[in-house]
Amino acid sequence: MRLEQFQYLREIALVGSMNMAGENLHVSQQAISTAMRLLEEELDAVLLVRTSKGVELTAAGQKALAAAVDI
Repeated sequence: MRLEQFQYLREIALVGSMNMAGENLHVSQQAISTAMRLLEEELDAVLLVRTSKGVELTAAGQKALAAAVDI
Protein backbone atom coordinates (compact mmCIF):
# COMPACT_ATOMS: atom_id res chain seq x y z
CA MET A 1 0.00 0.00 0.00
CA ARG A 2 1.34 3.38 -0.97
CA LEU A 3 0.20 6.80 0.13
CA GLU A 4 -0.38 7.99 -3.44
CA GLN A 5 -2.90 5.18 -3.95
CA PHE A 6 -5.06 6.74 -1.25
CA GLN A 7 -4.53 10.17 -2.80
CA TYR A 8 -5.73 8.76 -6.13
CA LEU A 9 -8.75 7.13 -4.49
CA ARG A 10 -9.67 10.42 -2.81
CA GLU A 11 -9.47 12.34 -6.09
CA ILE A 12 -11.47 9.70 -7.97
CA ALA A 13 -14.18 9.95 -5.32
CA LEU A 14 -14.24 13.74 -5.65
CA VAL A 15 -14.47 13.90 -9.44
CA GLY A 16 -16.04 10.52 -10.31
CA SER A 17 -13.57 9.84 -13.10
CA MET A 18 -10.15 8.24 -13.33
CA ASN A 19 -9.31 10.35 -16.35
CA MET A 20 -10.18 13.62 -14.61
CA ALA A 21 -8.42 12.48 -11.42
CA GLY A 22 -5.30 11.84 -13.49
CA GLU A 23 -5.50 15.27 -15.07
CA ASN A 24 -5.97 16.95 -11.69
CA LEU A 25 -3.04 15.05 -10.17
CA HIS A 26 -0.83 15.32 -13.29
CA VAL A 27 -0.65 11.53 -13.59
CA SER A 28 -1.72 9.39 -16.54
CA GLN A 29 -5.09 7.67 -16.42
CA GLN A 30 -3.26 4.38 -16.91
CA ALA A 31 -1.14 5.00 -13.79
CA ILE A 32 -4.28 5.77 -11.77
CA SER A 33 -6.06 2.67 -13.06
CA THR A 34 -3.07 0.43 -12.35
CA ALA A 35 -2.64 1.86 -8.84
CA MET A 36 -6.32 1.25 -8.06
CA ARG A 37 -6.21 -2.30 -9.42
CA LEU A 38 -3.15 -3.06 -7.27
CA LEU A 39 -4.80 -1.52 -4.20
CA GLU A 40 -7.92 -3.62 -4.79
CA GLU A 41 -5.77 -6.74 -5.08
CA GLU A 42 -3.83 -5.89 -1.93
CA LEU A 43 -6.98 -5.20 0.09
CA ASP A 44 -8.79 -8.13 -1.56
CA ALA A 45 -11.82 -5.93 -2.14
CA VAL A 46 -13.54 -4.19 -5.02
CA LEU A 47 -13.23 -0.46 -4.28
CA LEU A 48 -14.57 1.02 -7.50
CA VAL A 49 -17.39 0.28 -9.90
CA ARG A 50 -16.36 1.37 -13.36
CA THR A 51 -19.20 2.34 -15.72
CA SER A 52 -19.50 4.19 -18.99
CA LYS A 53 -20.71 7.20 -16.97
CA GLY A 54 -17.73 7.26 -14.60
CA VAL A 55 -16.52 5.62 -11.44
CA GLU A 56 -18.36 5.08 -8.16
CA LEU A 57 -17.06 3.81 -4.84
CA THR A 58 -18.38 0.56 -3.42
CA ALA A 59 -19.03 0.16 0.31
CA ALA A 60 -15.46 -1.15 0.66
CA GLY A 61 -14.27 1.86 -1.34
CA GLN A 62 -16.09 4.19 1.04
CA LYS A 63 -14.34 2.56 4.00
CA ALA A 64 -10.95 2.80 2.28
CA LEU A 65 -11.65 6.45 1.49
CA ALA A 66 -12.49 7.14 5.15
CA ALA A 67 -9.18 5.56 6.14
CA ALA A 68 -7.39 7.60 3.45
CA VAL A 69 -8.87 10.84 4.76
CA ASP A 70 -7.68 9.95 8.27
CA ILE A 71 -4.16 9.41 6.94
